[in-house]
Amino acid sequence: SESRMKQSKRCSMSEYVRVKTQFKNRGCLLAALKDCGCSEIEEGTSISLRGYQSGRTAQLVIRRQSIGTTADIGFTLGKDDSYSLIVDSDDRSKVNAKLRLLNARYSQQMVSHLAKINNYSVVSQSKAEGKTKIILRRWQ
Repeated sequence: SESRMKQSKRCSMSEYVRVKTQFKNRGCLLAALKDCGCSEIEEGTSISLRGYQSGRTAQLVIRRQSIGTTADIGFTLGKDDSYSLIVDSDDRSKVNAKLRLLNARYSQQMVSHLAKINNYSVVSQSKAEGKTKIILRRWQ
């Protein structure tokens, strides 16, 4: 009936949203995802995301079954060489908490990566009060 149609138009529909990130290094992003417990990551050039809306693709995909979301999440590389997170709007609050952890892990991976290519090695890592302290030593 007409009242039912009006009601369904007012309901918000699930949709994929793009979240801009500062992730630029694919290797560090993959390592950080694994550090966060995402062990099953599909890699490719155009992998379909499964969820409410079809037709979205990404280069890195984490299937919904492995992370407990209603739809897959993905990362797609933009023209500025940084990855954007593609997430279903219904899962956004659930993913936001994981994104904070992912940001921290990605930063640690980048420090280790940059240290290695600049002839430094990680001597120690410690965590206190929500901060990570990394001590590096340069080998000549």
